[in-house]
Amino acid sequence: MHLKVPVFICAVLVGLSACQPKKTVKDPKKAREESLKRIEEMRPKILWATKQYDMGQIKEGEKREFDFKFKNVGKTPLQITNAQPSCGCTVPDFPKAPIPPGGEGKIHVVYNSTGKPGIVNKSITITANTDPSIEVLYIVGQVIPKK
Repeated sequence: MHLKVPVFICAVLVGLSACQPKKTVKDPKKAREESLKRIEEMRPKILWATKQYDMGQIKEGEKREFDFKFKNVGKTPLQITNAQPSCGCTVPDFPKAPIPPGGEGKIHVVYNSTGKPGIVNKSITITANTDPSIEVLYIVGQVIPKK
């Protein structure tokens, strides 16, 4: 009779351990999505003050300068690798050093209206280590022809 109690206790303990919830293996697709989401959250992010500069009307031959200001609202340093204008009349200058999280910067643009009378719709394509990696800034206005 004394032997029945320890055997019973052992049987109960084995039975209880079998009732423990199983550790589930994550679905590989879901695990990949979660991993990509974590990577995305760590990327730098650009917050632009504006993505379009309206210079209004200017006389042919005038130059206009404008700063497209931005802030890195991401969690890692922002690196701008290129600022490509749509034509030679637009010259952008961008920061070459990384912008830290919370840091601010600017893309300085000079537009030369010489020989460009009419409606202006120019773009500057920015390439950076963000997602998406390409953003487009615009300069619009009107160049009044020389008399």
